[in-house]
Amino acid sequence: MSILQNNKWISLIIFGFAFLLYGNTLTNRFNIDDSLVIQDNELVHQGIKAIPEIFTTEYYNDGLKTFGYRPLVKATYAIEYQLWGQNPVMHHLINVILYGCIGILLFYLLLYLFQEKKKTLSLAITLLFLAHPIHTEVVASLKSRDEMLGFIFSLCTIFLAVKYADSNKIKFLILTILSLIFAHFSKLSTIPTLLIAPLAVFYFRNIDRKKNIQILFVCTLVSVLYMILLFSFLGDNLTRTYEFFEVPWVNENTLTNRFSYGMITLGFYLKKLFFPHPLGFYYGYKTLHTSGLSDPMVWIWAVIYFGILGLGIKSFKSHKIFSFGIFTFLIYIFMFSNLIPAVTGIVGERHSFHASLGFSILLGYLILNFPGKTEQIKQFIKIRYVFMGIILLAFAFKTITRNLDWNSKYTLYKSDINYLENSVWANLVYANTCLDQYDLNNNENKDKNLIKEAENKIKKAIQLDPTYAKSYNILAEIQSGYQSKYNDAILNYKKAISINNSDPDQYFNLAKTYSKKGNWNEAELNFKNCIEKEKYQFNCMFNLGAIYFNSNRIKQGKNIADQLMNEAPENYLSYNLMGVYHLTQKDTLSSVNSFLKAYDFGYQMEDSYQFAIRYYTFKNDYNKVNILKKKMDDLKNK
Repeated sequence: MSILQNNKWISLIIFGFAFLLYGNTLTNRFNIDDSLVIQDNELVHQGIKAIPEIFTTEYYNDGLKTFGYRPLVKATYAIEYQLWGQNPVMHHLINVILYGCIGILLFYLLLYLFQEKKKTLSLAITLLFLAHPIHTEVVASLKSRDEMLGFIFSLCTIFLAVKYADSNKIKFLILTILSLIFAHFSKLSTIPTLLIAPLAVFYFRNIDRKKNIQILFVCTLVSVLYMILLFSFLGDNLTRTYEFFEVPWVNENTLTNRFSYGMITLGFYLKKLFFPHPLGFYYGYKTLHTSGLSDPMVWIWAVIYFGILGLGIKSFKSHKIFSFGIFTFLIYIFMFSNLIPAVTGIVGERHSFHASLGFSILLGYLILNFPGKTEQIKQFIKIRYVFMGIILLAFAFKTITRNLDWNSKYTLYKSDINYLENSVWANLVYANTCLDQYDLNNNENKDKNLIKEAENKIKKAIQLDPTYAKSYNILAEIQSGYQSKYNDAILNYKKAISINNSDPDQYFNLAKTYSKKGNWNEAELNFKNCIEKEKYQFNCMFNLGAIYFNSNRIKQGKNIADQLMNEAPENYLSYNLMGVYHLTQKDTLSSVNSFLKAYDFGYQMEDSYQFAIRYYTFKNDYNKVNILKKKMDDLKNK
């Protein structure tokens, strides 16, 4: 018996193919936005006990911004954290396993839809889907697991809806509802599944249309009720505000702007699906830009997409699989077309994940079931498997090599920045990562070129969008912190404040730069401005208190120290400032105790303990000295 006649062997081949494609991601580290959902997510760090709270709170909430509701994927992070903590190898392994499971589920779904008649086609579509390089962001980025979980439950929803149509058993309708809810729990990009499930029944089952309408009605009702309940509980926290470089039409949200960017967006996805190179970690303004209705590409893509729609309608009777692939692609991609909801960064490769199912169906069908009767076409059919193999090899090569770029933030940004030179945000995050990379190296291995590279990329971002305050902030940080160009830094901090005067960090950074220059009056003024913008800015309060103590304004410094201690009794800054106060009062012992407390609460400078050790050495209390040395070593190794 041929291996391809045994579905179990085929399942192993599919799963092994997924591991072949993405096995090299197991050595990758945490990457884009993984800190939001794993590394720095306090709720996830509580492990399994946090799951009830995960299902009743936003996907992300750092106190400053909140967005989304994706409890299912967040629960998986919590379970994994409970089992093995922050272990990127295991997190990536789960992603690869999930991707392999997607392949098996997809194969069996297609087989069930086609009623075992198209096993070779089902396998070809599955392998094309798995190999497509545009999926690297979804699998290699831990944060994008929401797309995979949503897709798994979308496939289950389609299968169960068809199963209900075949059997007329109510249990399958109930399971369809539950599966659709779990898909929505993963990510709201699964909303179009409410149309795809009844569409699959319509295309591949010859049943009473009332049954089809019933499935559509139930799926729509479930999704609408889900959205109503979601917005009633979480409301505005599900949405977010956009910067200009994220959504260029944010200030001019007109129908013409939406339509223009919508067509350019749809064109982007079609191009990347046919030719997935180069790929980028972020796009946004100005990687995709249009002048509006006067842009010929807007109309070219509009004609192409209307042509695709017409082809889907025309081929309904003669080539149902082909037609189903077209509508699956169009329905899923419409969600991210920018024609209705705006998409952060205009486009994102992960947003095409569901739609690429339709594309894979189209591509597989065109290769293996190319229509026609001429001798030339028949000759082409004879080499269809070779052609399929070439495409799979090309896709697989691009996928495997692309995974290497995803090893770390620095490798990814450095690899992509040449293709994304016109992206404001890509330049900003690459500049920040260059600075992080510089800070990671020891003094002997520090590469000054990283600082120059960061400065150049920030200047490029400012050139692309001179209205974004954060760009001037980062440039000023480079000038103040790495180049000692304090006057230039002050000018850029002031420029940032003139654009956005509500951010307390800008006043704090400006004050610190004045402090480095020894201009204490301006430093004091801006620390006060910082506190005025945000009352309990602990860093500002600490620095303002230190200025008071240094200028012998002890009473004012003590007031700040007391406020800080009251508002942040477990913050090392509170104890550091109180320690400074005790020094002004020549109360060395109290100062020592305050500095030790600061170290215990996370102050990472050993000078707190060294100060205490010197004090007890002077007092000849060597027992205390040894205790402090041991405690300092324990804290360092913690």
